[in-house]
Amino acid sequence: MPSSTPQSGPPSGPPSGPPSGPPGQTPPPEPPNHQSPEGPTAAELFPPDGGGIAPFWPTHLIDIFIEPQAFFSPKAALGKPIYLAMAVLMAGLSQGISRIDRLLLDTQIVGTKTNWEELSPILQSWPKFWVTNLIGGALAGILLWIISGWWFRMRIRLSGDPKPDPKLARIVFIYAFLVRAIPHLALVLFWTVSHSNYGEAFNNQGVALSLLLTAAFGFGELFSAYSGIMTFFSVERDRARLWFIFAPAVFYGFGLTMIISELMGV
Repeated sequence: MPSSTPQSGPPSGPPSGPPSGPPGQTPPPEPPNHQSPEGPTAAELFPPDGGGIAPFWPTHLIDIFIEPQAFFSPKAALGKPIYLAMAVLMAGLSQGISRIDRLLLDTQIVGTKTNWEELSPILQSWPKFWVTNLIGGALAGILLWIISGWWFRMRIRLSGDPKPDPKLARIVFIYAFLVRAIPHLALVLFWTVSHSNYGEAFNNQGVALSLLLTAAFGFGELFSAYSGIMTFFSVERDRARLWFIFAPAVFYGFGLTMIISELMGV
């Protein structure tokens, strides 16, 4: 009489759990998921020891002026400490020299010699001018990185990204700042070989050209910064335009009008 007990066979469905592999061997780790809710980080996009295109390579640096979307590319080595230090120093140098320009312009308009006498040692000597500004520029650059970089990140949050990476925000800010810093520093370097000292360049209406140049290229900086945040952060387009183009443009326009009015004696 045949047995009524069913014979066992292979399981009819797929295994319910992940394959365990050979005894004693742990399964390989899953690849990291970079699509976190917080968005990309500077460490992921621009690791300090990572390779890529040097941001100060001439053919790539020109992109910050004419095609910022290409400049702010993960293929560029924007996070390398040496390049970041160069960008911070250049931004601080430009900021410090602009501060001197404004003090001298106030002296010229008000008619007093106080600021001129205080700044006379560096105004009459190019070596003293550059040494002083290199030291002061390093400090100014650090303050820009910390304070202005913090406000840059706040504007990204106001544009719709709730948790932008702090370092990534500062990287975009400091490289966008170069749009006005580089032409400004190029002008001062030209004066270094064409004038005997900075005071002479100022007396030849150089300060007007310097202030107008930085103000004019400041508008280009706005579009560069806007391109950077649209590339890396989850922001709303209209809000980003408000905080990174329209509102700063009104501020720059007001400053430019004030400079022109002061130069014309209005």
